Amino acid sequence: MFDFLKKALIASFIFSAWMSILLFLFFLNINPADLGTFLGTRIGEAVGTTINKASVADNPINKLALDLSKKEKELNRYEELLNEKEEEIEENSILVGNKVLITMAAAIGVLFGLIFLNFYLDYRRRIRSKRLEKQQGGQNTS
Repeated sequence: MFDFLKKALIASFIFSAWMSILLFLFFLNINPADLGTFLGTRIGEAVGTTINKASVADNPINKLALDLSKKEKELNRYEELLNEKEEEIEENSILVGNKVLITMAAAIGVLFGLIFLNFYLDYRRRIRSKRLEKQQGGQNTS
């Protein structure tokens, strides 16, 4: 029974130690993977080896892989440029679309105004013609 409690106490101590270390790294904004790479590099330098650098002699496969990665980076850069241009074109098309919409609305408003003016002038002409008919009709009887 005491052996189980002893193991449980040791396990909880180890767990709390790891959690303390992770929280400490979190509050310092240090990535544990970056910290491991840094420590591995430092240990490798002390021993005299390099961990992060490949030491394979150049061959056609390595050369092709390097060329491929360069092309991929270049294509990614071109893709970013195209995305930026596409966003600019989209913004400009929205502005042009809004201008066209406003222009069409104004033109439709002017056309409705002209139609209304036509109906109003027709109404006035009919009223005048009726008055003239009455006046001429009254003059003819006398």
